[in-house]
This record gives sequence, structure tokens and C-alpha cells, in this order.
Amino acid sequence: MPKLVIIYGTGSHNTERIAKAIEEGAKAEGIETVLKNVSFAEKNHLIDADAIAIGSPNYRDAMMPSVLLSGLMDGVLKLYRQSINN
Repeated sequence: MPKLVIIYGTGSHNTERIAKAIEEGAKAEGIETVLKNVSFAEKNHLIDADAIAIGSPNYRDAMMPSVLLSGLMDGVLKLYRQSINN
């Protein structure tokens, strides 16, 4: 079964609502999901993911600082580079 990892940062819970809607739609299609707030996400959640969705509110024309500072994007890029080199 394919696995989708959804990680989000949220300020006013709008991004959280969207993340939950994505999870609901994926589950309806038979996709295994992992839904995590960026505060509780760990790089090991990404290892066996077939797809990764990252949600963040816009903060001064950029992603929310907690999403950027979590190191999550670095982990995603590292996994991507490993996958294309194999």
C-alpha cells in the first residue's frame, strides 16, 4: 500500500484543516497516511514514504519559521537525492 506522509505547520489552524482534508482524501483512496505537526515530526517518518506533503502558512512571503527551522526540508532533499542516485 502506498504511504503518504503529511507534515504541516499552522498558526491559526487553517493549514491543519487542509492537511486533515488531504489525509481524509488519501485514506478514501486506500493510501496509508501519517499526519504530523512539524513540532512532532521526525526525519524517520519520511524514510519509507512514497509521497510527502508539507504544508505551511505564508509568513512574510516565506514558509512558517518552525517549518523551515525544523530541518525537515533538508531531510526531504537528502532522501530525494539518495533516491535519484540509486
